[in-house]
Amino acid sequence: MATSFRHGFEVLESRRLLAVTNAYQRLIDLDDLQLNQPALDGRGQAIAVIDTGVDYRRSELGGGIGPSFKVVGGFDFVDNDTDPLDTDGHGTAVASVIAASSYSTGGLVYSGVAPGVKIVALRVGVGTEGIPDSRIEQALRWVINNASSFGITTVNLSLGSGSFTSEVADRVFSDELSELTDMDIFISAASGNSGSSTLSGQGIAYPAADPNVFAVGSVNASNSISSFTQRSDLLDLLAPGEDVVLPDLLNQGFQTIDGTSFSAPAVAGAAAIVRQAGVDSARDIASILISSAKSNFDGDTETGRAVTRRNYALLDVDAAVSLAQARFGVTTSTLSALNVTVLDSAVDRWGVTHLAYYDPATRDLRYVTQNTDGSWGSSTRIDGVDTDVGAQLSLALDSTGKPSVAYFDATRGDLKFARLESGTWETRRVDQPKSVGQFPSLAFDVEDQPLIAYYARSGGNLKLATYDHATQSFSRQTLITEGDVGAHASLAYAVVSGSVIVAIAYANQTNGDLYYTRYRSTVGTDPTDPSNWVNLLVDQLDGVSNIRLSLATNQAQIAYRDDSRGDVKFAYANAPTGGTLTFFPETIASSGSVGQQIELFYENQSPRIAYYNRTKDAFYVAQTSLSGIRAIGSSAGWSTTRIGPGGTGLSVASGDEPILISVDRTRSRLQGSVLET
Repeated sequence: MATSFRHGFEVLESRRLLAVTNAYQRLIDLDDLQLNQPALDGRGQAIAVIDTGVDYRRSELGGGIGPSFKVVGGFDFVDNDTDPLDTDGHGTAVASVIAASSYSTGGLVYSGVAPGVKIVALRVGVGTEGIPDSRIEQALRWVINNASSFGITTVNLSLGSGSFTSEVADRVFSDELSELTDMDIFISAASGNSGSSTLSGQGIAYPAADPNVFAVGSVNASNSISSFTQRSDLLDLLAPGEDVVLPDLLNQGFQTIDGTSFSAPAVAGAAAIVRQAGVDSARDIASILISSAKSNFDGDTETGRAVTRRNYALLDVDAAVSLAQARFGVTTSTLSALNVTVLDSAVDRWGVTHLAYYDPATRDLRYVTQNTDGSWGSSTRIDGVDTDVGAQLSLALDSTGKPSVAYFDATRGDLKFARLESGTWETRRVDQPKSVGQFPSLAFDVEDQPLIAYYARSGGNLKLATYDHATQSFSRQTLITEGDVGAHASLAYAVVSGSVIVAIAYANQTNGDLYYTRYRSTVGTDPTDPSNWVNLLVDQLDGVSNIRLSLATNQAQIAYRDDSRGDVKFAYANAPTGGTLTFFPETIASSGSVGQQIELFYENQSPRIAYYNRTKDAFYVAQTSLSGIRAIGSSAGWSTTRIGPGGTGLSVASGDEPILISVDRTRSRLQGSVLET
């Protein structure tokens, strides 16, 4: 049974005024949006502020309460009446971040992120006293019951407690948070202010740690993560929260205050603007805010025990609107994709499918998303125009959900890398001596640094490129040189029992065999020293291709094609008692010519293999009921099911529901559908 605990607001602390005019507006590109699209200010929507109430008498917040004012209504759950007047100041400051009309102080001009938004004030606390779960639950239930009549599209929760490094979904009001998300109401919450505390460690507060809540931390005007910000890989976005100039309830003037409490409402306001730009789904809004964000590395200017040395995403309001308009301005149920055969996809935590593909007509690399309603947005170019790029590619999402692509530049013979930053693809060359970069395979490490395994055809070598956030550069190493090795490389990364594992499955084209090389971190080992890599034979064949490696079960598992026999095969690694790691291969499908396209994915830790059967011109899925780590000699009991007519491309984006991406060759249309297995 879930236990009740008490949440609190942070104490308002007076600080110095910002010395830079509109520093935060520029930091999150709000000034560009206000200049280019001033009508996008959140109008037509209301945001529920669950806090200490709102001083609706302030001119910046409309000067009154009711349908004709900025604060359109609310409820006081402390005094149990319909007057949510703030007597503390916290809620007034939070509401001002969202929706305040322009105000001047110290010679500078400020405003809320979305001044056209209406505010619904729900008073649940007073000052620094704890707030019981039951009172927050009452407020959330009130929103559920009144969302339609007030036009509530967003909820802001600048409150919380605790420090969590994994999602929390079993609290008293978790079910209300889930219900609000199902109603497509976006929920923003403060990540917490105990980042400097010796008690908190790395982790975020609840309810920010709830899977249905968007967790927001603070940065200062120099884009350094505030020392008080609680963070972990659960932190979704950063926004201004240090030295924020806001109305002061107690002194009827203005104050400059700190806290993630004032970062969360900035994102709530941005969410309302994105919705006004044409996005109705809370999950799509979340994906857009992340995909359009700027990267912020935690550890370049930040110090202290809370530093994580990983990338986080910084709010970019103007880029978010542009991306929203690209994804939802013109949508289609299918996307024209003439002769497309090369593609890769991934699903972010909100259910949006990201797809990169090679367009053979223009010989460029392109990107598109499938929204949560199944529609496709507008396709955009990642790289191309005067070069032939992307005929071999690998797409991956970092822990925040931002997409990146590793790909081969066939014109120059280079390995390249592209990352979506502020809604624009930034490209860079990773390796370029002679002909390198074929069969790239991209993954991210625990600090969100990209790793790329690839084949250097000029030397017949397997190589690995690793990125360092601190130096903002890639380093390269040659792992295997014996024979013609590295084709069809597939890279996987995992942290198992505190040890980092970097593994690559690849083809040895000299003898046709499938190999596996792995580095596992232990004290004193160096990943740049090839002697610390274990190299193992997986399967003796007369040719292998379409290799797909996974460490999803904390055990190496590989799907691949036996080219000599035209079979789909699967191998798993295990170590006999007292023995060394050994692979156990098995044939999955051998009827006809199969496996020209292969994808390995998982449902409840059970492996699934999607593949193309050329003989029957159809896609199939092989599945087994076994889950988790395979025991030595275990009988898999594989079964195969036809899932649809064949096409010229295949990718499976694994999320809560796997999405099969393929090209309908008869209509030259790209299509994506939930994969029923």
